[in-house]
Amino acid sequence: MEQIKEQKCQNCGGTMVFDPEKDLLRCEFCGSTIDLSQENPDSGGVAGFDFDSLQESASVPDAEALPIYNCRSCGAEIIAAPEQMTLTCPYCRNNLVMTEKVSGSLRPDGVVPFKFTADRLPSLLQEFYKDKILLPKDFFSAGTMSDITGVYVPFWIFNGDLKGLFTYSGQNTMSHREGDYNVINTAHYILNRDAGVSFRDLPVDVSGKIDDALMDSLEPFDLTEARPFDIGYLAGFAADRFDVPKKDISERAEKRMRNSANAIVDQMAGAGYMNVHRLRGDFSADMKVRYLLLPVYLFSISHNGTDYSFAVNGQTGKVVGNIPTDGKVSRNHFLKRFLIAGGIVALIVLIKYLLGW
Repeated sequence: MEQIKEQKCQNCGGTMVFDPEKDLLRCEFCGSTIDLSQENPDSGGVAGFDFDSLQESASVPDAEALPIYNCRSCGAEIIAAPEQMTLTCPYCRNNLVMTEKVSGSLRPDGVVPFKFTADRLPSLLQEFYKDKILLPKDFFSAGTMSDITGVYVPFWIFNGDLKGLFTYSGQNTMSHREGDYNVINTAHYILNRDAGVSFRDLPVDVSGKIDDALMDSLEPFDLTEARPFDIGYLAGFAADRFDVPKKDISERAEKRMRNSANAIVDQMAGAGYMNVHRLRGDFSADMKVRYLLLPVYLFSISHNGTDYSFAVNGQTGKVVGNIPTDGKVSRNHFLKRFLIAGGIVALIVLIKYLLGW
């Protein structure tokens, strides 16, 4: 039998949910509350661990396994996907947490709780699309919105120290007059650079079900608000565990760090020189990681037969999504700008003609 923990009120047996606005675990029936920060007073930060300490066997669950969970409130049998950590019983609405998926090497180090409820999303969306002049006017009014899902998305948060030795060729060119001649002197240099670049709190989503670019666009999260993991924060929300191979996660994080570090060192290495080119050199990386659950609201809008995915940062309210462009509005906007620009040019020509320039 799979191990589960029910989020039940100790006073009346009602369903407990996490209330983001009050930052409390609240009973939907009698209103009793639990302060999770008091339940787990160790809120002084979330410790990390060496990346290599993660067990490869814990990186990806068995995709073929579909465990069955038994709701202790109504007795219903519920099937869960391997990556799911929470369930809501479809019969009695009881919130369940699969404890074997949040324990041992699978236990998250911490969680950034939701800061607001889904009721705030309409105003956030209105703010998001108010300046999107090319958006079809009926996109939100005529489009069909899917159910909004508040989900704790699994992220690995990387700290990385990159170090390396680099060699560049550079040159400086100077010119001066000698009689009737312009003399150009070019000095060539070999530049040796010892470089180090550190990165802190680089988030990488580790859910294979969610678009990586969408999650990257939700940054930044304020990770100083991360709290030690407590399953109470999951009550009333969906939550997944990581289901991406460890190698893929590390390569993605390291690639982002290397791209940024290379741009930084290439820019700084050639300061004071002209025509600088890297000859050789590379970074070695030392990385540490924390496993956190970060709050995200997910939904889609169907418009003219196409589904457009949206995500909302459940901590900051930042909205990102794929939106269509109204072809007619786009053409009219381009024509309007073209006519304005053409009118300005014509006015300048007329002024020059009248002034005799």
